[in-house]
Amino acid sequence: MTRMNLWKTTIVIWTEYDPQQSELADLCRDAVEGEAYCSKSNSVLLPEPEGDPDWDGTEFFNVDNDNPPDGWEECGGCDCWHPADFGGDCRDDANRWPFATKGGKP
Repeated sequence: MTRMNLWKTTIVIWTEYDPQQSELADLCRDAVEGEAYCSKSNSVLLPEPEGDPDWDGTEFFNVDNDNPPDGWEECGGCDCWHPADFGGDCRDDANRWPFATKGGKP
């Protein structure tokens, strides 16, 4: 991985519903439109993001969106690919290719 500075943003949003059942974009829109409340937002520049405890090593720049990641297998239950050991829900964006977001892995 090429070393680069990355911005880490931490946001606290309060809702009356379980946000794990929603897309991140919906949660953000609710906070902007008043259906949820954003009480805190903080951004910090990290010159070495791999040293941060929240960094999971995901390479999301220059991702090959034309081919599934190495070690991923065709699902069979849907028209997507998953990690070889994945046994979860096909709607889990972090474990599905093609990825649901533009620019690579969510």
